[in-house]
Amino acid sequence: MPVDIVKYKYKHKRLVLKMYESSSHCVFKLAVHLVFCTKYRRKLLSRQDIKTALEQEFNGIAAELGVEIVKSHIADTHVHLLVSYPPTLAITEIVAKLKTYSSLNVRKRFPELKKSSSNQNNRSALWSRGYFASSVGANTSKTVERYIADHVNKIQD
Repeated sequence: MPVDIVKYKYKHKRLVLKMYESSSHCVFKLAVHLVFCTKYRRKLLSRQDIKTALEQEFNGIAAELGVEIVKSHIADTHVHLLVSYPPTLAITEIVAKLKTYSSLNVRKRFPELKKSSSNQNNRSALWSRGYFASSVGANTSKTVERYIADHVNKIQD
């Protein structure tokens, strides 16, 4: 359950920790910068309606998992996500669910993606197998947010 301010009493003083989350037995702030690419780096995500659908899918999946997508950018060939998550989830589990369910649901909505993402064996997949993950500390969170925002501007130029 997200909490803006967590207060602790310590020797008649109050220590205030801002922007942390808490569960029944811990206080935490975990974030990861994720990047994953389309299969064969094909430009499958160039249309705005596909980008909007993917963003909705990511937000829906994140809500089900109990994670928060702080910042996101969807380029033509890859996706950047800054994800805040609880300590009960592994990063691999978050990535697997984001990639699996977004691929299934978006390809159902846009059948033309099935054809363009198929390989020789007629197996269609929206995402490549790998991904990039980098842990983000409290100080570098803003830096990553700026990087993702700058990435948007760089691509639009």
